[in-house]
Amino acid sequence: MSMSDNIKSVVKEIKQKREERQEALEELKGTRKSLGKTEDERQKEFQAFDKDLKKEIRGSKKATHKFLDKTEGERQKDFQAFDKDLKEEIHESKKATHKFLDDTEGERQKDFQTFDKDLKEEIRDEKKATRKFLNDTEDERQKDFQTFDKDLKEEIRDEKKATRKFLNDTEDERQKDFQAFDKDLKKEVRDEKKETAKVLKEFRDDQKKAKAAWAKVVQRIEKKLKLKPSEEEKPVPEKVKQSPPRTEKPASAETKQSPPENGKSKLEKDLENILKKAKNGMSLQDIGGALGVHYVTLGGTIKSLKDQGKIRKEDSMYFLVK
Repeated sequence: MSMSDNIKSVVKEIKQKREERQEALEELKGTRKSLGKTEDERQKEFQAFDKDLKKEIRGSKKATHKFLDKTEGERQKDFQAFDKDLKEEIHESKKATHKFLDDTEGERQKDFQTFDKDLKEEIRDEKKATRKFLNDTEDERQKDFQTFDKDLKEEIRDEKKATRKFLNDTEDERQKDFQAFDKDLKKEVRDEKKETAKVLKEFRDDQKKAKAAWAKVVQRIEKKLKLKPSEEEKPVPEKVKQSPPRTEKPASAETKQSPPENGKSKLEKDLENILKKAKNGMSLQDIGGALGVHYVTLGGTIKSLKDQGKIRKEDSMYFLVK
């Protein structure tokens, strides 16, 4: 029998007991009519008692339904509290009943004792039925939990088997994927090493060229410094007057030999024109390439233009100041 059927049965029994109590009360009412002494007062008192008793029974039914919806531990606590409250209510009812019976005749005393006895029996039966219902539902919950635990263990075992099978099937594929990945990684490392070696070689070559160009500049400066005054006044032979290629001739020498135009050297003017066209700026290497000279020889010209506030440098890029 399900829990809902048990609850319906309990409610039906409570309703039946209530009807029986109602009949007993009707009999008592008939008995009171035969009594003439303070009948109206007793009628009012008994109606109030009957109303309170019905209210208590309704409250007991609500508490029983609420109690059954809770967990076992809470139901036990609530049942103990319910039992305690019920005993107190019975005790108070007994007091009220005794007080009421003291004011009535002997027959009403006997009738009410019978009613009180029946009420106690009904309450005992109600307690037994409630305990039986709780014990029955506890066994059902235990069985349900055992079934659930069994099913869960079986699912876990099946999941473990499926996981092991999947891992065994995919192990070979993972090995192949890892070998392919390792092969590609080694190839990338080799290519990266080659590219790095290439960049380093180009850098070293640039260093050698810069060093050679700077050495030539130094040699020319030293030769100029060692010339005697008589030699400086001598006319320069036609062969010497010929300008060397721009790629070999330092920019500083060009600056010294070419006369300034409006306070600017030709190199400075060319450099400004190049930067004017470069909206995104240019590196020192790019400027040297555009002018046809090695970028190392542009140090003095760059410094002069920076000091004049005509160009500015951001990171490794140079810009024309407008």
